[in-house]
Amino acid sequence: MYLIAVGHIMKNLLVISIALVLAACTTAPGDEPAPADAPVPMQTTTPQAAEAAPAIVRRIDTQSWREGDALAPIEAFRPAPVTQTRFDYGLWDDILGDMIFHMGPSLRKRASAPLAGTGTNISSGHDSPYRMEGNRFMFSQLDDNLVSLLTEYRQDLERIANEISIPALPRNEQLVFWLNFHNVLMTEQIAVHYPVEFPSQIRPNGDGVPLNEAKLVTIDGEALSLRDIRERIVYAYWDDPVVIYGFWRGTVGGPGLQSVAYRRGNVSDELDAGAEEFVNSLRGVNQDGRNVYVSALYYEAAPYFFPDFKPDLRRHLLRFADTDVRDLVSGNRPIRQDRFEERVADLAGGNTGSSGRYLIDGVTGDVVGDGEIPPNVMRMLRELDQKLETMRRQNIFEGRRRGRVIIEDEVTEEDAPEID
Repeated sequence: MYLIAVGHIMKNLLVISIALVLAACTTAPGDEPAPADAPVPMQTTTPQAAEAAPAIVRRIDTQSWREGDALAPIEAFRPAPVTQTRFDYGLWDDILGDMIFHMGPSLRKRASAPLAGTGTNISSGHDSPYRMEGNRFMFSQLDDNLVSLLTEYRQDLERIANEISIPALPRNEQLVFWLNFHNVLMTEQIAVHYPVEFPSQIRPNGDGVPLNEAKLVTIDGEALSLRDIRERIVYAYWDDPVVIYGFWRGTVGGPGLQSVAYRRGNVSDELDAGAEEFVNSLRGVNQDGRNVYVSALYYEAAPYFFPDFKPDLRRHLLRFADTDVRDLVSGNRPIRQDRFEERVADLAGGNTGSSGRYLIDGVTGDVVGDGEIPPNVMRMLRELDQKLETMRRQNIFEGRRRGRVIIEDEVTEEDAPEID
C-alpha cells in the first residue's frame, strides 16, 4: 500500500470560543414573518421569511434539478479500482480543526430577525432564519499567508491527481478524494474572493461564468468545475444519495463542512452524520401549514438519485429522520421546494466590519491582532450563547451524542464500509 502525503505543516490557530461570550443579550420579541404565497425555486431565503428577504433575490448558480436534466458522466473518471494507494489529508484536517465553528444542532425553530444597529434601519451580517444551524468557516480570520496555503494545498492535490490514476484507487478512496478536493477548492475560491456575501456572486475566471460552473482545475486533460465534480463524477458513479451531504457549498443553506477530512475509514460515518444533521434541520426539511418544504438541493440531485421524486425522497429522508421530521415526511403531506439560503457560511455574513484582523484566545480571552470583533460577529456569538443556554434549560443535551471518536488503523478496502 502506498501513502501519499500532501501539504505542509500548519501552525495551530486561535479559535473563537463561545465560552468567552458572557454578556447577556436581549432580543426583541416579534412575530414570525408571514409565508409567501408560493415557493420560488433556488432562492436565498425560506418562504416563511419572505417578508424579511432583501430586495434583490439571488438564485443558485444552476437549475440542474429539473427532471431529466442529469449531466453526462465524464467517462475518464469511471471507477476501475485496481490499487490500494491512499492519500493522507493531514493538512486539511488541521485547517478544518482550526477554522470550523459549530453552531450546534438545530432546534427546529427559526431565528428571529436581528435588530438593526444603533441609528440605522440596516442590520449587517447574517439575517437568515437558518443562521443558528450548521457550522461556519471563519473566513474573516484568514490572512494572506493562510489563503496562499489553501491555494498551494489545492495545487498539490491537483498535481498528484495528474500523476496517479484516481479511477484506479479503491472506490472509497476515490470518493474521499473527490469530496475533499471539491471542498478544498470551494474553500479556496471563497477565501481568495473574500469578503463576499454570496458565493454565487464570484466569477473566478473573470469571464462572467459563476463559481459552480467555472472550469477551475484540470485533471487527466479534463477541465473541471465544482459542478462537474459533484454531478458528472460522484453523482454519476455512486448510487447512494448520502454523497450529497459530503459536498460543501460554502452557503448557510447547504450541508455543513465537517471538522475532519474524509478518509476511507471514516467516510461512511461522516456522511451519515452530515445527513442526520441536515435532514433534521430546517435547512433540510421544514413545514408551512400542510406543506412540507425540502431543500432545493434535493431537486438538484433528483435526476441522479430520486427519479420517482416524492416517494424516493421520502424513503431517503426517513433513513435519517428523527421523530419530528419522520412525522412530517412519513405521511401524505404535499412536498414543495424550499428557497435556498445562499449567504456565505461564515460568522460575519461576508461583511468583515473590522478595522483589522482579530482573533480570540480560547484560553485567556485576550484579543489578538489590531482589530476589534465587529458587532455582526458578536451578535452571532451572543445568539449562539442564548441557543446553548436554551438547550441546557430544556435538557436537550441529555442523551444527545456530543461527538464521535473514530479509531482508524491501516484500513483495507475489505474492512471499510463502502459507499455504493
